[in-house]
Amino acid sequence: MRQAIILAACLAALLSACDRGSEDPRVEQLLELEEEMYEGQEPSDERLEELRESVRTLESSVEQRMRDHEYLGRYHKILAIEYINREMYGPALRELEAAIEIHTENPVLFYYAAIAAARQAKSTREAGRRSELYEDSEWYYKRAIELRPQYRSALYGLAVLYLFELESPDEAEPHLNRLLELRPSNWEAQFLKARMRVMQGRLEEAIEVYDRIAADASASGQREAALRNKRELQESLE
Repeated sequence: MRQAIILAACLAALLSACDRGSEDPRVEQLLELEEEMYEGQEPSDERLEELRESVRTLESSVEQRMRDHEYLGRYHKILAIEYINREMYGPALRELEAAIEIHTENPVLFYYAAIAAARQAKSTREAGRRSELYEDSEWYYKRAIELRPQYRSALYGLAVLYLFELESPDEAEPHLNRLLELRPSNWEAQFLKARMRVMQGRLEEAIEVYDRIAADASASGQREAALRNKRELQESLE
């Protein structure tokens, strides 16, 4: 009799373990959210069944809510694109921020938000607000790069922001160097590097960059521009 009781208890434990092993992941996640309630103890069978029933009952409602948010996120993206295409950067930024609230780890949204913020800043008269928008643009670029470290467009955009809007060549340098590590033949970035060296007062190094562009760039316009800029720098040194 005792052996039968022990065998039954072991069988019940085994079945319970198997049942938990095949538990709906959503139930497991709900249990994880309620971990503080149990303080290391296993939840009761009644609690488990209650959570399973909640999942079954709310499943269709949850799925509909997810579809609604996906649709809303797509709506904000499409509207933002249309605003950007029409150079309406203030409304575009608002739509991008709304999309980011839904898709919080989409690097492309942060990249376009950075562009919109910087372009809106250019048309903002009040100095404090203009400064805030440039700070927002900087943050959006950095977040895009954090999410996608090899995001070349974001690295280029951030370097442009530092050089031409914030006049901070030293801040631009690590991002520009990273971009050129990823693609040395990015001649637009090479022109930026030359500009950065001029702003840093390192004119001989700027001339070396122009020499590299003139020797290796495939577009004749880029080679001619590099030679012209080089001559201007050489004349300034005479």
